[in-house]
Amino acid sequence: MEGLLEEDSLSRREKWEKDLYEDMKSRLENLSLLYEEALDLCREPNGPIEYEERILEERDQCLALAHTDNLEDLVRGLENLSFGRLKSTKSEGKELVKSLRERGKKTLKTWQENYRLLPKELEEEVEEKGQKRILEIVRLCLLFLERYQKEKEERAVLDFSDLEHFALKLLYQDGDDRAIEAEAEIEEEIEVGKEGTKEIGIGKEKEVRYSPLADELAKSYREILVDEYQDSNLVQEYIVRALSQERF
Repeated sequence: MEGLLEEDSLSRREKWEKDLYEDMKSRLENLSLLYEEALDLCREPNGPIEYEERILEERDQCLALAHTDNLEDLVRGLENLSFGRLKSTKSEGKELVKSLRERGKKTLKTWQENYRLLPKELEEEVEEKGQKRILEIVRLCLLFLERYQKEKEERAVLDFSDLEHFALKLLYQDGDDRAIEAEAEIEEEIEVGKEGTKEIGIGKEKEVRYSPLADELAKSYREILVDEYQDSNLVQEYIVRALSQERF
């Protein structure tokens, strides 16, 4: 369990680091365009040309960060950013240039405050303690599940989840019901489509075998109305699918 947890933690970390890095690079490129706009205004007739040198320096800082190779180098570069004072000028358009520069400066300063490189020892300590807590939570959940199942058996009762899973056993042929249950266990890993529609079970219709009971019941229902469908889970989706005439 510890090995799997460690491997999964590393995989997830690599993913969010990559996503964060790509997002920050994209935003840095947009910030450099903001500085370019400010530079164009500086170079206009009667523009605040006195600001050009400082704006140019800060634009180059953005571009340098956008061309780093990884998140660690980017964050380290953030720590070394500096913002000097603008030279005095009475030129027209200076307020617009200052506002554009301030937008870029504010974003970069916010990143400087929010992103830090932890010492390796501290990072490993946080990771180790976090894994220990997660393993203890897993142990307690498994213990609760074992005792809960035993209590239900002693009282000869079923909960709502039991009813759903027994329905699968009735509506699907042996083996397919267990395959659906296994898929349901990783349902949270399945992404929701861009339009907000569920993508659960896509492409599974031809892979499962319905029971004779499911075929008989499906032929007796002309329509099935599902209340609060957006809150249904994968098991419920398969139950409805087994009872639907549309699969014939």
